[in-house]
Amino acid sequence: MINPTGCRPNMCGPCGRQGKLLSTINLVALALLKGWAGWLGGSLALFSDALYSGSELILDFSRGLTTAQEKTHMKNGIIGSAIVFFAFLALFLSIKRLFFPVPGMQNPPRLWALAVALISVFSNFLVAWFIRCPAEKLASAELEKISARNRSEAMMSALVAGVILLSQFRFPEIDALGALLMGLMMIRMASNSLGSILSFPLSVIRHAG
Repeated sequence: MINPTGCRPNMCGPCGRQGKLLSTINLVALALLKGWAGWLGGSLALFSDALYSGSELILDFSRGLTTAQEKTHMKNGIIGSAIVFFAFLALFLSIKRLFFPVPGMQNPPRLWALAVALISVFSNFLVAWFIRCPAEKLASAELEKISARNRSEAMMSALVAGVILLSQFRFPEIDALGALLMGLMMIRMASNSLGSILSFPLSVIRHAG
């Protein structure tokens, strides 16, 4: 593994490529793990964190796509619509838990859901640490964005871990509030594609014709 304080310059290129692959694998694995643990562990905040990671994965995938100018709006519309769907799913589940509670479903999340959130914090910080050195040595804006994305993911999971911990002390509703916050952040993430989302149906009709 790379040592960010003293790696060899000739290794920066391979480490950068490995870092991008590692970041993608980490994002996919954690999204699946958090989704599973959040749903079965009774934590809407952790489940919504998985949806947030899925939204980041969609954006990450879209950056690698090259499309013709006339299809850009369609691509952005599909991406934005998918993120908005994730956002509204998180918002729907959180509002349902807050205002239309089901008897017996108001218990705090399982502690192993907290463990998964902490694993996500550690894993994302580790990936960000791994990528930091080649990002600096190569002056790569792309690698710096990936490193920043992993640090952001770690902070989100740290927030979720705090929410799950607080929900253990007679405040189970705070877990639903955490999911609500995640949903709003996904809406903000999709805001850049708002125009494309609105024009997406027209683009589909135009290309179908």
